[in-house]
Amino acid sequence: MRVVACRLVAGSVLALFAAACGGGGPEPEPLVCAAGELRYRGELAGSPVEGVLPVAGQVVENTASPDGCLLRVYLDPTGRLEFAWPDPIVTGTPASASGSLNLAARGLFNVGNCSTEGLPSEVTLSEGGARFLLRSLREAPYCSGATKEGEIEGCVSFVR
Repeated sequence: MRVVACRLVAGSVLALFAAACGGGGPEPEPLVCAAGELRYRGELAGSPVEGVLPVAGQVVENTASPDGCLLRVYLDPTGRLEFAWPDPIVTGTPASASGSLNLAARGLFNVGNCSTEGLPSEVTLSEGGARFLLRSLREAPYCSGATKEGEIEGCVSFVR
């Protein structure tokens, strides 16, 4: 009887320790985008969001400019992902940015953040696409819209 009680207490202590250290469950698998698609997942206002959308085209301006740098991805048939950052970034290196994901015409959401409030989001460019994390979100218009709790991560594979 004592051995069972000790095992139960030891098991409970280990479970509490694992939960306190972030070991409460496996990390989600990284998102992988096939050619010409955008994938996203996250949470907005306590509800999960996720999707896979076809890419219609993209604009990447990652060179020094008075207007800064830009990633704009057009979705097929509607929607847009945008990021802006001040200086060119090295491929594969995460950079702080402002960003937005507009899926309102699909009946979903239109959230982003305002560049005048810092650069709370993150974008990482690769040879054929990008990874992103949208944080500190607001509904459109992004500088004055209502705060929207949550984060959205994703990837995009550019069309050629």
